[in-house]
Amino acid sequence: MRLDHLILLVNDLTASVDFYTRILGLSHEGDRPPFATLRVTPDFVIQLAPFGTNGGEHLAFALTRDEFDEVFRRVREARIEYGDAFDAVGNMNGPGRADGAHGATYSLYFFDPNRHLIEIAYCSPISGASTDCPHGLSIARVPRVASSFLVLPNTGAQIALPNPLTALLRRPLTGVGGYFCTFSSSVLSASVIAVRILAATSWGA
Repeated sequence: MRLDHLILLVNDLTASVDFYTRILGLSHEGDRPPFATLRVTPDFVIQLAPFGTNGGEHLAFALTRDEFDEVFRRVREARIEYGDAFDAVGNMNGPGRADGAHGATYSLYFFDPNRHLIEIAYCSPISGASTDCPHGLSIARVPRVASSFLVLPNTGAQIALPNPLTALLRRPLTGVGGYFCTFSSSVLSASVIAVRILAATSWGA
């Protein structure tokens, strides 16, 4: 079983088609009144229906990292307000951390012209671990456990971090791919790890 299409109510068909094609990069495959059809994947389309709406729907699009960066660039260039959580659109932070069909994601949220909540996300491989971190390190959240761990390069060894430390790391960096890439480490011996906190700046600043 798979989802074939979704009918999305909109207020202005032309403005909605423009948003989903120009900002999100979907292809407009023509109109079959009253619908305008947008291709999302080879197996899934959205049919925009101009029947009026107060918004409130949530659509989450899974992207590659390159696709995410390109859509994020277009969002900023269009001066669309965005946020790092579903309830924080307008704080101009992000991406934030969320969860999708394939596990942990880096996600950004903004509204379409109809006040439907749009999420763009790219997945972090290996149960939430980011491979985009600088210095060859990655960090991930342990599911359902209030702690985090370092994943050391090459060996895959996991080093637990205390909660007070990880709380300091929950902010985005410029150009390094996400929230938790805020430190590097040096192995001083087989059992001693020195962690150095790096300066953090806002994503996209």
